[in-house]
Amino acid sequence: MGRALPAGPQAAGLWGLIKDHRSALEHDWRTRYGMTVSAFLRREVSWAEAWDLTVPILRDPDSHVTAALVGWSYVPGPMQRVMTDVFEMYVNAKRGRGTIRWEAPRPWTRAAPKQPGRLSEEDRVARARLNELLFGTPDADRLAPDLDAVRGVFDTPEMGDPATD
Repeated sequence: MGRALPAGPQAAGLWGLIKDHRSALEHDWRTRYGMTVSAFLRREVSWAEAWDLTVPILRDPDSHVTAALVGWSYVPGPMQRVMTDVFEMYVNAKRGRGTIRWEAPRPWTRAAPKQPGRLSEEDRVARARLNELLFGTPDADRLAPDLDAVRGVFDTPEMGDPATD
């Protein structure tokens, strides 16, 4: 069983990674260790052990977590990075002295697409307006019941079956 949350930068850093880049962390944990972040959230893995598993991922330039943190749209392979650098050096060597250094485009550094869970202020206003039109309240999505929380509540024998009653 995992121990309580320690006060310190590791816990804050790990929680920030889970909150902001959970899919990338899930991918790297699954491919490296055969476990998911959910094991940590279920307290099967302690905070200290989870941080110890995450540090090598943060140091790896080929990890999805690193790509998410620096804002890359995808993870380039080592060969793609090396060949881009070699091509850039070749072009600059052939340009001659006194010219401005040319930088080869690195397509992976283009901004990653907007994550679906994050809404802009304009999207929030549009969603509130739509909820107001459809449901009569701008907070309808907050007031909707959590289906996972109530699933199975009405299946108990004490409640009876409405079809047979």
